[in-house]
Amino acid sequence: MIVGKIISIEYDRFKVRLLNDAKVASISIKRKVYHFGNIGSYLKVTNHANEMILCEVTAIYEQVAITDSLLEQEFRLDSPRDLLMKPIGSYRTDGFKLGIMTYPSVYADVYVVTEADLNDALKDAIQKNLDKSIYLGNSRNLQGYPIHLDIDKLFSIHTAILGNSGSGKSYTIARILQQVEAMGAKHTTILFDVNGEYAQAFPNAKHLRPNIAEETTEDKVEYSPFSLPYYLLNLDEWLSFLMASDRTQRPFWDRVLQECYRFYRLSLSQGDTGETEKFELYIRWRISQMLAGILSRTDSDTSKITSAQGLLASIRAILSSFKTKNEHAIANIIATIEEYQAACTIDYGKNDNKLSNKTEEQIGKIDFEKIRDVIETRLPHGQYYDYRFLKIAAEMTLIDEEAKGNSRIREYTSTMFARLDYFLENPECAFMRTDSSEFGENKDKYLEKLGIIATDSDSKKPFLLTIELISLGNDTLELVTGVLTRMIFDYRKTRIGKERRQAPIHLILDEAHRYIRKDREYILKENLFERVAREGRKYACYLIISSQRPSELSPTVLSQCANYIIHRTQNKIDLDYIYSVLPYFSEDYLTKIKQASPGEALVFGSCVPMPLQVEVIKADPEPNSKNCVISEEWWPSQDSKVNF
Repeated sequence: MIVGKIISIEYDRFKVRLLNDAKVASISIKRKVYHFGNIGSYLKVTNHANEMILCEVTAIYEQVAITDSLLEQEFRLDSPRDLLMKPIGSYRTDGFKLGIMTYPSVYADVYVVTEADLNDALKDAIQKNLDKSIYLGNSRNLQGYPIHLDIDKLFSIHTAILGNSGSGKSYTIARILQQVEAMGAKHTTILFDVNGEYAQAFPNAKHLRPNIAEETTEDKVEYSPFSLPYYLLNLDEWLSFLMASDRTQRPFWDRVLQECYRFYRLSLSQGDTGETEKFELYIRWRISQMLAGILSRTDSDTSKITSAQGLLASIRAILSSFKTKNEHAIANIIATIEEYQAACTIDYGKNDNKLSNKTEEQIGKIDFEKIRDVIETRLPHGQYYDYRFLKIAAEMTLIDEEAKGNSRIREYTSTMFARLDYFLENPECAFMRTDSSEFGENKDKYLEKLGIIATDSDSKKPFLLTIELISLGNDTLELVTGVLTRMIFDYRKTRIGKERRQAPIHLILDEAHRYIRKDREYILKENLFERVAREGRKYACYLIISSQRPSELSPTVLSQCANYIIHRTQNKIDLDYIYSVLPYFSEDYLTKIKQASPGEALVFGSCVPMPLQVEVIKADPEPNSKNCVISEEWWPSQDSKVNF
């Protein structure tokens, strides 16, 4: 039905004069009421190519005076109301497309958009693939019209879900995943639950929480303990966690890890005497080398012996605290130290080369082929080693550096040692201090245990894993999310041929601004999420990003998203950032998301043919993200209410 005519055309807007008989803002067509004279409603117009252009009403004007021109009388344009419309897209021979190729002419007829017209625009999601689309909610522009999201276009690229706290992000995520679950999809999704909201919404999922024994909450949600074994961290991740510098402290910590591995091998039982002998000889050789360094560096015998005595006393104290099943090897090393200490005598300020001769004698007894074998056998990444030897190995490495004349090494590594103590002693890191060596060098076994990599027995089962990280500080949170993402992405990169597209993995990043920050130095130096955002599509590894502070997000990650679900956002900095980063985002969208009610969202991108304002259906069961009702908490019952 015609309701008006175009009287003015600009590049991004059309002005419409309503007909004089269009006296109301709604009309009934085939017993269905359509609202066309209110902001947000849809109208359509035809161009010279006979294409229908879909438009959205953005403003309404009241005429001060009505003219009596013959032209306006001929077209019945004596209505007191004008509308301003924004063109959205056009119906072409190959379907509905955003944008306009051919503009309409002045005095072109303007029609009401019916449900059939909207179906034509949204047919890819509504009609063509209805059984594989997610029913997200209902249109705010065309009341009661259901909005579906195309699964292939929603989940085959990265998605951003943005909005202020309380605007409905967690409900949207829960609604989407519950719809996927209801459809019986064989998916693999990992949700980093930073605020502890989502377990309640998915009672059938697998829920993990660090630093707990297995437990069931009041909501009957079962949690299992989550662990991230320290030996699965690579060198860069250790350096990042310890806040060590690449240039000066990287070689130091690399040596610490190698020494820790050697102490661990020395601590094993004496089942293999050949292996035990190699590592025992290596420690004795290290001590001899340290002494040789002291003897070559200092001039007077008094200085040499004083430094040597301090070195030997420190090493003996370390080895005496060394808890091991192989006490015989440690006793042999301590016996060698006692021989050195016996040679550390001064008579009238001279040692008469007794310590030097003893050092040469001990070095001469060592089989260098066995020593070379130990040195060349480096700790492989992912190989188990006992973390309890880290402090011993670090102290030995410090002593070695001091023996070489690096007198300020303790000053340079003070921050690193403070962070090491944090790892060894702080309860927050207990989930990393696991004694289990079951994963060995195979990191995929760890992902299989979590359920991220399906085994033959469960390859057909849907899988949702939530990892509740509410108890972790920002540094540990960034480490956990980064290390897990690195292992998952490394696994996906090993897939070749058609395997790249099989068993895709989706990572849902709750409160993403906490670990995908903009213009800051990440604890892991290179943020893995930025790399996944750039390259993940090739390996079927996708991100779903949720954040209440988009202005703090990495622009690299946000700009790689092709789908956006934006809830109410009122902070000007966040709005300006969204406007500057996102493609095809116009200023009138800012007004929509500023005025959105909780639960409403602006959806645009690959998953829908055109931007849509949607009232999202509440998740059932709901995530644990409701607001506190202060009056009910302050006055639990009417009887306890106090009047002032």
